[in-house]
Formats: sequence, C-alpha cells, structure tokens
Amino acid sequence: MASNDPELRGNPDDLRKCGRPFTLAPMRHTKVLHFIRHGQGEHNVAVIGGGGDHSIYKSWDYEDAQITKIGWDQALAVKAHLFQQTIPLPIELVLVSPLTRTLQTAVAVFGGERGEGGEGRRVLMTPEAVVASHHRDPAAMAEGIARGAGPPILAYEGCREMIGVHPCDRRRPVDHYQPRFPAVDFSLIPKGEDPHWTESRRETYPEIQARARAFLEFVAARPETHIAVVTHSAFLSRGLMPLFGYDYDDSVRNEMQAHFDNCEMRSMLFVDGAGVNRVRQEEDPLWFKGGTEGDEAYF
Repeated sequence: MASNDPELRGNPDDLRKCGRPFTLAPMRHTKVLHFIRHGQGEHNVAVIGGGGDHSIYKSWDYEDAQITKIGWDQALAVKAHLFQQTIPLPIELVLVSPLTRTLQTAVAVFGGERGEGGEGRRVLMTPEAVVASHHRDPAAMAEGIARGAGPPILAYEGCREMIGVHPCDRRRPVDHYQPRFPAVDFSLIPKGEDPHWTESRRETYPEIQARARAFLEFVAARPETHIAVVTHSAFLSRGLMPLFGYDYDDSVRNEMQAHFDNCEMRSMLFVDGAGVNRVRQEEDPLWFKGGTEGDEAYF
C-alpha cells in the first residue's frame, strides 16, 4: 500500500523542471501495442497520380479500396521484419479495421506461408478476396492464405478510417467479408449496411478523437498484453496520436504524431494509469513478494 506520509509524497513538477518527464507503472497495468497502417491502396495511387488531389477519394471507383501489388509487397515486408526479430514478438491478438485493405494487410502480415493450407488450418483469405492482377503472386492465390500458427484476428469498428464522404472508407456488409476472410472474427461488426457512413458528412476531428478514446477503453479491457492494430492513416494521425505526447519533449511527441507511411509499424507502451478497466487482474508474473510471513517492515 502506498504511504500517506506527506513528507514522502514526491512532486511530479520536479521531474518536469529537470526536463525529463519519466514515467513508471507496474507492468500488469501496461500493454504493448503495435500499430500498422495498411499497405498501399488503389485510392492512394489514384491520389498520387492525380497530383495530390484528395477529391479523388470521393470517386466510387475506389469504394472499399483494395491494396495494390506494391501494397502486398509492403505487407509481406512487415511479415519478414517480424520474423527477423531476435526475440519473437509475442503478439496475442490482431485488431483490424473491417475494410478490405486493412483485412488484406492483416492477412498478409500474420497469415501462413504461400500454399500453406495444411490439415486443420482454416483459410484466412480466399482467392475471391482479391483481384488476381493486384496480388504480387497470383498463382499463390489458388489456395488462398492460411491462418497457420498466427494470432487470432478480430475485426473492430473502432479503429477504422475517418468515416463519411469518401467511398473508399465505406464498409461493406459483413456478409461480403465473411466468405472472403473465413478465419477472421467478425462477431463485433453489426450486420447489414454500414450504419456510420454517409455521402454528405465526414467525421470531424473531435469525433474521431472521441472514437480513439473509446478504442483505448476497449483495448484496456482486453485480457491480451501484446496487441497488433492494423488500421488507417487518419485514425492514427488525426484520431489517436494527437491525444498523447504533450508532457514529452517535442522530439518524442513528433515521433508519435508523425504521419504513418503505408505499412509503417510503430510499437508503443500503453499505460492504464486508472487501473479500473483491466480484465487482466492476476499478479505480474515477474513480481516476487519477498519478505517473510507477516512481515510488514519497510526497511
């Protein structure tokens, strides 16, 4: 139990005055979140080819846009990066925005190897989920992509792109995705047409930031400690990251809030300082009680 002695209570301003805003928290109140923006999409290429004209995003030609061949290569490069780590990342869950480009990216990064069907392994993505000409290796799509031994993938509305006006950000009905991504869990996605997207109104910055806060509440309540989040540029750069970093040096805040490139991955430590939303209530596995039975001495 923390001491109530006022003489022992530190002043947090002392750390700020020395220019070093350090933070400490018990490990069981932290999670490691790995944020990944989706691979290059058809709509991204169209805007670049149009000289940066963002009104192209309003075209129905790019409804629920897929990733390109380059996008597939980018996603597989992330996969290779993860495999090359000296200590494998213990990712327990993948949260993914329920749009085609993020689903394809999540499958490419966390799915099995090419042709790796395997008895008892559910298919993560069928050939129908991608235009063959867009895939880096269309021949490999004959068997789809298997789940292999990767972490479970859970579709979640809270981390989708800024909503409204742009057809590329409009979600299709779940019935469209489930046959194409059979091993992805869509249980949290409402049935039917997208209830949030409209052609006349775009989500505002305060609204997407409120959605980002709700996303953090959802993550805090999950039992997993290491979570990958496959999401979008505006959710990260306009919604989530602007909520953080203002107590840090500008170099740290700028690192957090900088624009995410396609398939860029940044890993961050998430601290639940309130400690009220944690399902994971067990003791830190590295914690050791010490002392002796009934020993209440401090020194």
